[in-house]
Amino acid sequence: MKRMLAVSLVLLMLLGCQPTPCEETVYGKGAEKEQAWRQTVAEDVPYATPSRWVESYALYDGLTADFDAAVTAPSGGSMHLYEIRPASFPTEKTEALFQLLFPGCRLVERGDVRTKAALAQTMREVAASISNVDQNHPEFSAQEREDYLAEQNAALAELHEAYLNAPETYTAREWASIADSFRDAENGLSLSIVAPDTGAVLADVTLHTASSQEGFTPMHLDLCLYRSWKDVDASIDVTDAAATAALAERFLQYAGLSDRYFVEATTLRDGCRFVYAVPHYDGVAVSYAEPIYRPGAEAYADVRAQEAIILMLTQEGVSVLLWDSPSEIAATEAETAFLMPFDRVQERAVKQLGYSHYGAEEGTVARRLLIREVRLGYCVVH
Repeated sequence: MKRMLAVSLVLLMLLGCQPTPCEETVYGKGAEKEQAWRQTVAEDVPYATPSRWVESYALYDGLTADFDAAVTAPSGGSMHLYEIRPASFPTEKTEALFQLLFPGCRLVERGDVRTKAALAQTMREVAASISNVDQNHPEFSAQEREDYLAEQNAALAELHEAYLNAPETYTAREWASIADSFRDAENGLSLSIVAPDTGAVLADVTLHTASSQEGFTPMHLDLCLYRSWKDVDASIDVTDAAATAALAERFLQYAGLSDRYFVEATTLRDGCRFVYAVPHYDGVAVSYAEPIYRPGAEAYADVRAQEAIILMLTQEGVSVLLWDSPSEIAATEAETAFLMPFDRVQERAVKQLGYSHYGAEEGTVARRLLIREVRLGYCVVH
C-alpha cells in the first residue's frame, strides 16, 4: 500500500528565450469543486503565502528561473494523510463508458497469431521477391544484390521455422462485456471494439498491469478511438485551451467520470491538445508532478504513479483516453501533514528546478525558465 499526502509542488512553466509566453497552458477548475469534496476538518491557522511569487534565480551555466507566478495553496496549515491502495478499474464505470461509446459492439482479442495459411502466403511472396530480384531491382550493384538475397533468404528461413509451429486455424477470443475481459487481464490485455454490422474496428483497448514492490500494482488503460467523440458539429480548435478543457469536462460528465475526476491542466503538443484530469481529496487536487517534501523527513519523497485521466483531443474531438493508476482510500491516518513555511517551499522548489534541468543537451537555445503558476497539492509517495 502507499500513502497519499501533502505537500507537493506543481510548477507550471515555459522554457524559452522570449519574456512572454505565447499561450495559456493551464486551466484550473478544482477550486469550483472544493466545497463538494471538503470533509469536516478542525480549524487550522491560515497558511501564509504571497499572492504572487516574483523573483529571479540564477541556477547554473547561465540558466535562470524567473518566477512571476500566482500562488495557490490549501487554506489551512495542515492536511489529512490518507493510506491508499491500488484499485481495479471501476467495473460499473468502465462498463457504462463502453456501453455509451460502443453500444452493442463486439469485444475481440487483438493479437499477432499467424496461421499456417497466412505464413505460407508470406513465404510465397518472399520467394517471389528472390526469384524476381533482377527484374524488380535493376539498379542494384553486385554487392547490393548479394546483400538483398542474403536478407530475403534469412527471412524465408525464419518464416519456415514459424510455419512448422503455427496452428492450422486461430479464433480470437470474444467477451460479452468489458468487465469480463478485464477479469482475464492478469498480465495485460489487448482487444478491439468491432461494429456488429460492418465488422469495422471502432477502437483499440490496451490494459497494462505492472507489479512492483510492496504489492503495489499500478494499472494503465489506453483507449484509442477511431471515431472521435465530440458534442458539437464544428471542428475543434486545439489551440483554444479553455474550449478544449470545456469539451473534456463534458466528455467526463457524459462518461460518468466527472464525480471523481476534474480537469486541472492542458498542454498543446504536436498539434494535439492533452487535457489532464485528476482526483481531488478535501477539495485539493492530486498533482500530476513530483513531490518536494515529505513530513517528518528532510528528504525528497519517493514518487509513485499518480492517478489521472489524460485525454488527447484533435480537430475531430476526443481521440485517446489514457487512464493511469486508479486507487482507493484504505484508511485516513490519525496524524496530519503540516505545511512547512512557504519560504522553505520556495528554497526547495528552486533547488528542484536546478536538479530537473541540470545537464541540458549541448546546443539548447532556451536558457530561461518562466514560471507562471505555483500550486501546492496532494501526491502519492511511498
